Amino acid sequence: MLGELTGFLAARTATRTERSTAAFDQAVAWLRREKVLLPGVSLVTRLVAEARAEANERLFSLLSDRVPSGLASRLDALVDSAVEGRVSGLEELRRAPVRASGPEMVKALERVGEVTAVGASTVDLAGIAPGRLDVLTRHGRSTDENTLRRMPERRRRATVFATVASLQVSSVDDVLDLFAVLMATKLIGPATRAAVKDQIRSLPALRRASVTLASAAKVLLEVAEQDEQGKQIDAAAVWELLRTEGMRERLMKAVQVVEEFSPFDEDDPTLEQVELVKRYATVRPFLSMFASTLPLRSTEAGASLLQAVRGLGALVGRKRVERSEIVDDVVGGAWRRLIFSDPVADGPVDHRAYTLCVLEGAHRALRRRELFAEGSTRWGIRGCSCLTGSPGSTFA
Repeated sequence: MLGELTGFLAARTATRTERSTAAFDQAVAWLRREKVLLPGVSLVTRLVAEARAEANERLFSLLSDRVPSGLASRLDALVDSAVEGRVSGLEELRRAPVRASGPEMVKALERVGEVTAVGASTVDLAGIAPGRLDVLTRHGRSTDENTLRRMPERRRRATVFATVASLQVSSVDDVLDLFAVLMATKLIGPATRAAVKDQIRSLPALRRASVTLASAAKVLLEVAEQDEQGKQIDAAAVWELLRTEGMRERLMKAVQVVEEFSPFDEDDPTLEQVELVKRYATVRPFLSMFASTLPLRSTEAGASLLQAVRGLGALVGRKRVERSEIVDDVVGGAWRRLIFSDPVADGPVDHRAYTLCVLEGAHRALRRRELFAEGSTRWGIRGCSCLTGSPGSTFA
């Protein structure tokens, strides 16, 4: 029966990530279920410890054997001693972004590229329990580099591999987290607050113009009332009434003020959109890397937006962008006045306004999962059959 208990513990520790005390309790429960006379506590404790150690060694051997020689050399180089006081390559990869800014976004995208370049995704993980791999990952991400260097070769290589493999997913999540925060706190939020301040500053002038127009409207209403009562209307007297105390000039100025602060066309751009375009410099540094580095995919509803996002890098630094070079479908009604010099005819477009329009749409689409990152834990989707791009294709 001791051999059967050992086999039970070996199977359990190979597939589960429970603590040693939980494994001990399960071993005792198995003995009672099989009606085996309980051995001493020390014997069960030793069997549990041996089973856990053997499961770990099998995991280390399995992972290290599947790692090709080229990848193994890159993994070993990541934990080499720091040069000139700098931290190791693995420590650099483990550092997540800490600020919401354009330069920090560039660093986060470069981190994604560096993690991808290691090539951990090429290793076949079939037959390895995900829970066991997660435990190894957590250990690798929290262990200092000196401790990693002192580990036996197989264990070190397996631990570093699991860490880099997890970073390939978490680094993408970190970029999209940062993008969401950047859009909310550095672009959309400040643009909305600036628009509100402009509206508040315009209120006194708008109030004065409204009072002037209300006075003129009152005169006209009184004239209309006289007309309804069948009374003779003296047009000269009405005009004279409107001209009192420079009323004509005041009326013209009031009309201009109202037209400026209260556009009559619902397709006119909002103050928030105008302010958003002014913040183009915040997003410009990472535009060329955003779509080319991230494994972005889309549902059918987000296909046009994904195409637009992938084309943003080609617009950076251009003095003139033609309408044929952009994705017209993603431009909404209010944005059209900012982007197109002529909303109907072909011609040059404002690529800064177009860029902010696309990024604002991407921000919303990521939250709705019309855009998503393939394989991501926080920004991905599972089980969707309406996707653009094949799962194994190269990201472009």
